[in-house]
Order: sequence, then C-alpha cells, then structure tokens
Amino acid sequence: MNKNQKGLTPIILILIVLAIIAGGILAWQYWWVAKEEVKPSPVVPVGSNDSFIKAKIISVKPTPENVFPWRAEIQLLESQDVKGYVNLTKEKVNQTLSVRSKESMKDFKVGEMITGYLSLEGDEREIFYLLREIKKEIDETANWKTYKNEEIGIEFQYPEFFKTPLKDAFWRDVYSGKSINIYFMEEGFGFYASTPDYKAFKEDPFTGDENIILRCPQPFTYDKKGNVCKILEVAGEKAIFENRLYEDECVIGFLSRVYFNNRSDSIYKGLMFTVFLDDVNKKISFPYDCTNEGAQKAYSEAVRQSKNIIEQKDLSERDKEKLKLFYQILSTFRFLE
Repeated sequence: MNKNQKGLTPIILILIVLAIIAGGILAWQYWWVAKEEVKPSPVVPVGSNDSFIKAKIISVKPTPENVFPWRAEIQLLESQDVKGYVNLTKEKVNQTLSVRSKESMKDFKVGEMITGYLSLEGDEREIFYLLREIKKEIDETANWKTYKNEEIGIEFQYPEFFKTPLKDAFWRDVYSGKSINIYFMEEGFGFYASTPDYKAFKEDPFTGDENIILRCPQPFTYDKKGNVCKILEVAGEKAIFENRLYEDECVIGFLSRVYFNNRSDSIYKGLMFTVFLDDVNKKISFPYDCTNEGAQKAYSEAVRQSKNIIEQKDLSERDKEKLKLFYQILSTFRFLE
C-alpha cells in the first residue's frame, strides 16, 4: 500500500461513519418524529354559522400574525340569530371568549362595549372565534348608580330609575347562619348573600358550593317539574342561571335567578341575583285543578315557558326588556379587593 492510499484510509472511515449517522437521523425523523406529529383532527363546525353579538372588551392586543393581526377577550352579553345561519354562540352568553380579528382594533379599549358578527371558524388544525364588522356601542350602564357593600365584598351598578335598595340583614335563633337581602321591590329584582350554614326556607337560597357546575351538569338542563338551568359567568366566576318553579296550594310560578360563589374574603359565600318576569308568570300563575291530570297540564305549560325564558324567545316586550336589564346588571358585578 502506497503512502497516498494510507492517507485516504482514515478519510474513508470517517465518511462511512458520517453516512451511518446521517442515515440514522433520517430514519429517526421518518419513523419517530412523523408519528409524533400525527394528531387527531379537532371537530370542525358543520355548515355555515354566524351571529350578531354585543360584548364588553376584557382585553385586546395586536399580534405578529398577518392573517389575524388582532386578538381580544370579550364578555359576550347578547347573541342574536342571523337569517340563514346557525347560531353557535347563543349558549356562550355571559361567558368570556377569546376571539381573533382581521380588522384593526387599535381604537378599542378595555371596558368598551362593542357590536359585531361572531362565527366559529376552523379547519383540521384548529378552531377559533372570528370577530368582524366591529363597532363601538354606547354603554347604557355609563350613568347608572353603584351599590357597594363591603360586608359582602361586592359592588354592582343599577339604573337611575330604580328605587333605593332595601337592605335587610337578619339572623334568628330558630334558623342557622346569616343572610343579607337587597331588594328593588317595585322593579322585581333582588340580591341575596348567605353564609354556608344559612337555613331558613323550604327552598333555601344558594349558600356557596365549590362544585357549582355539578348543580347544572349540562349547558341546558331541564327537569320534569319545569326547572331549567344553564351555565353562565359573572365577575369571572362560573354561575348558574336557573328558572325555579315554585308551587303553593295548586298555584305555580317562576323565579328566575343566577347564583355564584363569592370570591372575596367575606363570610357570605353564596350569592344570588333574581328577577321576576311579570308576563310569563301570568301565563302559568293560576289555580289549576289539583288532580294528577290538572297538575300534568300545568307543569307541561310551565316547562314550555321555562324553555322560552332560557332561550329568550316568545317573550313579551316587557319581559324581554326586563331580562335584558337583568343580564346588564349582572355584567357590572365586581368583587372588592
């Protein structure tokens, strides 16, 4: 073997080793990495969907993306159907949603009210909410009064035309615990705060429950007595909207209410806000035949009206406005630090 051949031998060996390493890397990328990247595709909405919404801006910021240069978090306050499209946001009312937009949102600020069109978009990679045709909305709550209670650790706003709320704090030896009740009697609204051990009524008020979602296992839940519930969000807390059917000597009626946990340090852990809808109650609040057949007819009508309340349809104009006001007040609730 000449000198030139001896010099080439180490080089050839090095090249062979490098080739083996390179081949191993390519094989690893093909057989291992490729398998790691295979993931089940998320469910993509079937058919066209759209909704006209009213919302409050929670946060807004630009992004480096070219297609969706703006992202925001909004509290969805209203969701209306758009003719010819499926509404996939109606069940999200009073919840906080993350949205994207192709439009500039530099002139929009946190706390402002907006309107626009919101749809669920996506492909095999991801799904997201797309917000478009965004416009500023006049904040109808801007000149409202503020009710603040440091003992409960919460404040909320209410319309100027409401009468001054009546505070009723009471506790008795025959009952346990403590409750504070704030009534707007003439307008049909009430707010209640209770300690966890409070017991006073046959239908006890909400006294706090860490597993609050278990009280409403599905987004919309109905039972055979006409009670109905759905999941909402109030002041960043999960909340339950419920139509509670009550009965007294063959007369029935509804009390619509939202209950949620108190995040402040107050001893009052259970919070509840209620509204009495006059016209829908007139349809069901009547003495019925106290037989099984009479009760069945009465409860059947109660279930139908309960669904109308939860879905906000087929209500009188007065009840629509009252329910709208109810949700507006809920949107102003804030826990005190």
